[in-house]
Amino acid sequence: ENALNLTALPGEPSQAAEVEIYTEYITEDITATASGPFEISRDMSAWSSSLTISPDGETIYVRSKAQSEEGTYSGELTLTTASMNGNEADLQLTVAAPRSFIETFENITTGGYWTADKTGTASEWHFENVGVWADNNRHDGVAARFGKSSSHASLTMLGDKLNGAKSIKFWAALWPGDNAPTVDILYSIDGGTNWTKLTTVTIEQSILQQYSFTADITGKVRFKFDRSDGGRFNIDDIEITDNVVSSVSTTSRSDWNIFPAPGGI
Repeated sequence: ENALNLTALPGEPSQAAEVEIYTEYITEDITATASGPFEISRDMSAWSSSLTISPDGETIYVRSKAQSEEGTYSGELTLTTASMNGNEADLQLTVAAPRSFIETFENITTGGYWTADKTGTASEWHFENVGVWADNNRHDGVAARFGKSSSHASLTMLGDKLNGAKSIKFWAALWPGDNAPTVDILYSIDGGTNWTKLTTVTIEQSILQQYSFTADITGKVRFKFDRSDGGRFNIDDIEITDNVVSSVSTTSRSDWNIFPAPGGI
């Protein structure tokens, strides 16, 4: 049995799935019809719910129309001729919006500076010369604070975030009177074995400012904030958005054989 599973973001069509149609002993034109929120094309430019296909077979493309609501949608792709019915494939669409990762540190008891593992609101973290405090530069009750410049300081995710990272945002503020810290933002896609630098930021303002960077990372990912020089600073509300893209997967083959039943044309 043939089947196609597609995913899409709300308000966007899915990617197109390529379907190769093979024929044997077919002499009539074939009508391909897509039901439900699906449409077909032979050139990925003009889309419709129905196409006439050569008896020799050809390649067509299937995608979903844009759907505004999250959920699961079903349909069928059907091939018929004037004298034959009933060659079908199931089509399924899952529409889901990106989900954000937001670390607020609100569930961690204040204190530090630690070299220890702590469980936050969105992830488990390794604190190195980092604590959690309730001073003025925070959102809600607390913020994480990197320690004095006399020693290295870093904040590292100990678990992977699923669904990649489209962007990473956070709020940060320099501790008044300290030198502006330079912070490398690194990421790992292999469970923390290897790290790649995404960007470097200098924290210069002594009131909370939001910093935002495009990451465009797919799959599993974790991040590290590594202060290479400078003084203390607070960090709060680390937000990582999913990098969800429309996709296509098949539960069997993406080619399709069509031929008459015994006694047919």
